[in-house]
Amino acid sequence: MDYLNLLEPAHYAEIFGTFVFLSGILRAGSENATLKLSAALTLCAFVVGDISGGHMNPAVSSMFFLQGTQNEQAKTKLLWYAGCQLAGGVLAHVVDSLFHGLPQNTKGYSHSFVQACVAEVVGTVIFFMGILSNGGNMFVVGLSLYIAANISGGVSGGHLNPAVTFMMLLRGQIDLIRAGAYIVCQLVGAYCTLQLHAKLHA
Repeated sequence: MDYLNLLEPAHYAEIFGTFVFLSGILRAGSENATLKLSAALTLCAFVVGDISGGHMNPAVSSMFFLQGTQNEQAKTKLLWYAGCQLAGGVLAHVVDSLFHGLPQNTKGYSHSFVQACVAEVVGTVIFFMGILSNGGNMFVVGLSLYIAANISGGVSGGHLNPAVTFMMLLRGQIDLIRAGAYIVCQLVGAYCTLQLHAKLHA
């Protein structure tokens, strides 16, 4: 059985939105923390709000359930939303642990090769979802880059763009192997973005 087909666009929206929002919280730190987590929530509301309502919080979903008609369909929606939001939270924890919990190498980079590659994929998806989801609205595009860089920048440098990676290679900031891997990861991120966008708008 294809379990991914059990999920509706709203479910993917709640998983993605909660993942980005909670990842923003985990990476907010102490400096400008409120701004960073507010920006993450704003971006998620722009990207998934029209699809699922942008709850990203089981308490919010419960509030809407209690406000509306409390029939079986509403109960099912509440359970699916809460489950997807918890899955988004688990995903945020796993990705953050991968970024910051693996042993670090000693070759001049602050994070391992694998961590940096995953960061480039994740950051590219977040950035590109902002681009695809709002028809190029410059505020949303800028906000998505800000959040993507906040989440992935401390791990990989947050290139999210082959041109940036190539420039950093020319400047001697990264080596050829890492540059090639980053570009592949950015292209993988672009492909994943298209797949996620298709699921959200099925």
